[in-house]
Amino acid sequence: MRAMYISVLVLLLSSPCFSYELGQFSFIGFSADGRYLAWEEYGIRDGTGYPYSSISIIDIVGDSIVAVESAFFEYSVPDITAGQTVRNIFDKYLSDLENDYRYWEERARGISLSRIEGRIEALGIIRGNTGRLVVHHPMTDRTNYSASVQFVSGWDGPWYKASPQFEVVLQQEEIPDTSDFQEFPFLNVLLTLRLVNTENRISTPLLDEIASGVALIDAFTYGVRSVFLYQDTLIAIVLYRYQNGIDGPDVRYRVVTGRLPYYESTFWSSTGG
Repeated sequence: MRAMYISVLVLLLSSPCFSYELGQFSFIGFSADGRYLAWEEYGIRDGTGYPYSSISIIDIVGDSIVAVESAFFEYSVPDITAGQTVRNIFDKYLSDLENDYRYWEERARGISLSRIEGRIEALGIIRGNTGRLVVHHPMTDRTNYSASVQFVSGWDGPWYKASPQFEVVLQQEEIPDTSDFQEFPFLNVLLTLRLVNTENRISTPLLDEIASGVALIDAFTYGVRSVFLYQDTLIAIVLYRYQNGIDGPDVRYRVVTGRLPYYESTFWSSTGG
């Protein structure tokens, strides 16, 4: 028993020593009509070491956030013990501590989902209805995806694409630090996000913080994680959002939505020689 309490004490004291928060992303799904989508970020909170989950619902048509529900899960000795009894249920290749974290994250995720599940169902959002994934950069991908990514909605054959090629273009501009003392090591940025049809160069603005001069969310840089299409007319862009944390840089997420620029459904283009 004494050994268990020492283990708990060491874990709780060591958790805030992580120099970053590495959040995880989960796309819950679109509503059947494509008007709404829900997504989640979760992980172990920087500073406290407690697991958290935050679920957001976006109105794509209204370009607004409908609801956000967050939950923290604070450890207790029985919770620690329960987590240790199911350590390898998630991934036998993870360390004991990482499996413990996975267990506690799931507890936080269950709490936040229970609080907002009724709203998700009322808006017709279908879990797993994530459309088509056309771009994905896991965190292990070291390609520079902070400026732009390109995609097509699909391919009808080895040399024939089913739509024009689109490019998601990010422009980031640092917000000057006007204080005498800079509290954090990195300056926040303003973000502009455009969707460009590379065939005719028609550009569709999705977000423009640079023009407004107002950063809606704190971040010192962004990168594209994923791009989802729904019914080939709606787009959801998942961004890595790097922000200043308590003990160091944190990885969080941001989702920007919009409509694909119109193109003829009979479009065909050969890319072969």
